[in-house]
Amino acid sequence: MNLNFKMNPETNCLTIELDGKLDSTNVADAEAAIFDLHNQHEGAQIVFDAQNLIYISSAGLRVLLKVRKMQDELVIKNVSVEVYEIFEITGFSEIMTIEKAIRELSLEGAEVIGQGGHGKVLRLNGDTIVKLFHPATPLEDVKREQEYAKKAFVLGLPTAIPFDVVKCDDCYGLVFELINSTTLSDFLNKNPEKFEEYAVKYGKLLKQLHATKVSEDMLSGTKELYRDRINGLGELGYFTEKEIEDLHRINNAFADDTCVIHGDFHAKNVMVMDGELILIDMADITYGNPLY
Repeated sequence: MNLNFKMNPETNCLTIELDGKLDSTNVADAEAAIFDLHNQHEGAQIVFDAQNLIYISSAGLRVLLKVRKMQDELVIKNVSVEVYEIFEITGFSEIMTIEKAIRELSLEGAEVIGQGGHGKVLRLNGDTIVKLFHPATPLEDVKREQEYAKKAFVLGLPTAIPFDVVKCDDCYGLVFELINSTTLSDFLNKNPEKFEEYAVKYGKLLKQLHATKVSEDMLSGTKELYRDRINGLGELGYFTEKEIEDLHRINNAFADDTCVIHGDFHAKNVMVMDGELILIDMADITYGNPLY
């Protein structure tokens, strides 16, 4: 069996493409081809591209397990929804990094319900919204926000979990299911008489964030984030050297803490759903002092 592959000398990564079905009818040939490529590129880290894989049997899974035992980590990318379910049911998603294929999505005619520094939020239909990032946003940043949203949910914070990563033209997006929801900003514009009621809810939500403590290995630190941002401002020449020193002095004066900091907490990043407030836009979530 001939398998298509790509070798990247810079990353020492050997990407092998899986095609069609991997089952008892061809698994022996596939295994021989995989290990032949491995021997030709000794020491390379194997990654599997499953974009064209439509089925994998237990025999095929055993081959992947053999490869996993040869290296610290095994990444299988561009996995279809159907094949992903096999990995999930068999528990392979717990011992390997399985990355779903990113589906293309048309947002033609979708209503823009919010816009900010990271991109804009559109309503795809009555139940679903999409956060569409700016074209320059790398996929790694999008996936990090998805992971942070999951962590916030596990911590008991009222946040929407993005269940899918999509691509629209040259932009990546996160898909959320929020039934009968609207941004707090739009809700208050339409219901000004409820301002005080929801101002109290808004304050309680922020207080809940700051009352939630995390371990330092769960999120990045706010202080470190601002150090990087201040240095970036200095490199761009926006401030004098003395002003940069003052910004660092102010940042360093904050007492260390491990409270959850949203980083972009405002009425367009809070959704109203059945009278409750739900956080979105977790791109800048960190831990630190509530004064941030």
